[in-house]
Amino acid sequence: MTHLEEEILQTKTETLKMFQLVIYQVENAYKAIFTRDAALAMSIKDREEQINRMELEIEKQVENVFALFNPVAIDLRFLLSILRIIYNLERIGDSTKSIAKFVIKKKFILDEDIINTIGLNEIYEAAFKSVLLAKEAFEKEDVKVAYRLAEKNSDLEEGCDDAQIKIADYIRRSPEKIDHGLSILSLIRKIERMEGQSRNIAREIIFYLEAKILRHQGKI
Repeated sequence: MTHLEEEILQTKTETLKMFQLVIYQVENAYKAIFTRDAALAMSIKDREEQINRMELEIEKQVENVFALFNPVAIDLRFLLSILRIIYNLERIGDSTKSIAKFVIKKKFILDEDIINTIGLNEIYEAAFKSVLLAKEAFEKEDVKVAYRLAEKNSDLEEGCDDAQIKIADYIRRSPEKIDHGLSILSLIRKIERMEGQSRNIAREIIFYLEAKILRHQGKI
């Protein structure tokens, strides 16, 4: 294995560690929402700094590879994709931090009835699945998984659209609970962003893997 290949492997390993921490945050944010656990939410908020540090460390590692090895072709595509992948992972981490703040500040005005009516559990699980698929596609270098994820998630989009309609109706019927409705609407948007950032990661994986597949087929 060449020194460049060793650096590439190390960069992938560190990125997988960042994936794992972000997934841990997403999972805990899910638990915090449905248990109203303010202490858990606070731990998510505090752990966000670790994700930020990991992003900076991987960025520095990639910059060093550029400086030392001047990578080209497949290696260059991989490193460029890594920079965008870790950016989106950091953004997912930001979303979990926002959700944690939401739980800490809003835990006493969440209305159980509207949460169940809009299927918040299913919406979150769909977004969480997207993050897991992004990690799977990256770790296994599976372009089919990446393509499946990169496509618009119509089920989640329809679920979010339907939820917004139900929340609007909830506010019309119970105007005294407008804070409840707006809080849940804000939460849905945070969850939806995580799914969008996962699809961004999938596109970066495709950017790298498509060239790798072509190379293995002797086409480049």
